[in-house]
Amino acid sequence: MRASQPAPKDLIRLRRSVSLPGVEVLDAINSGLRLNWFHTAFGLGIPTTWQGEVRYRGRQQTVGPGMALCTSPGELHTMPRVDRAGTINAVMLEEEVFFGYAAEHGVDTRAIEWRVLAERTSQQLAQRFARFLAALDEDSNPMQLQSSLIDVVEAMTHELLVTGERRVAGVGTGAVRRMREMLHSSEGAKLDLETLAAGAGMSRFQALRAFKQQYGLPPYAYQLCAQLARSRTLLRNGQSATEVAHACGFADQSHFGRAFKRAFGITPGSYARGNTPRSIVSDTAERAV
Repeated sequence: MRASQPAPKDLIRLRRSVSLPGVEVLDAINSGLRLNWFHTAFGLGIPTTWQGEVRYRGRQQTVGPGMALCTSPGELHTMPRVDRAGTINAVMLEEEVFFGYAAEHGVDTRAIEWRVLAERTSQQLAQRFARFLAALDEDSNPMQLQSSLIDVVEAMTHELLVTGERRVAGVGTGAVRRMREMLHSSEGAKLDLETLAAGAGMSRFQALRAFKQQYGLPPYAYQLCAQLARSRTLLRNGQSATEVAHACGFADQSHFGRAFKRAFGITPGSYARGNTPRSIVSDTAERAV
């Protein structure tokens, strides 16, 4: 058996996605570096294994796994001491972008301020943050990435900002049906959350919540179900997996194959040849689309 490779040390990685303009993720992996970081964006950092002292706004505080470190543009944080080398991840949103997300949650952007500089996160925020990082790792489609970031900002708004949340106005069922029609259109597989919400006359936050309430799935999950449902029809009609992947809006054949097997427990090729257990294409799967 091949020995496992040692984990890299002091790896600093910055990641961006074209689906999230103005958003950058910092990964400090197995790091023992005492970083001095000048912030040009609003940031939320959560260590998974790193622990040490952070000095920010004239205060020094121990920060460790499961805590949230909140930062603002135009300010500097330093790390006078590292108690345990490890990993910390941070999402950073440019000021205008952060204001846009916060406004969708009813926040008065004229008075945005962090309620704390560092405190233990709730389980909800930690889980949403982890899901966002996973979506970025997996190169998820634009709608899923945007939706997972909105979930993070919603939790940040409730837990970490001084300004309160105003009630977001409800939306009619007609607007939600309009989103569903858009997802079933010829361009449905290519839609991102911003385009979908704009087409229904809603904010991204309203679109995400209203759609899930009506149909039981967030738009990106529904979008994937619709893609996979169409793919089964095309495979049964004799199209190749490569042709189907392109027709249904997947990045490539490999992406399509992984999504198909994860959903149905069988590869597209086996499905096309008819080697499909009856239980795979169940009533439940059909109803999901």
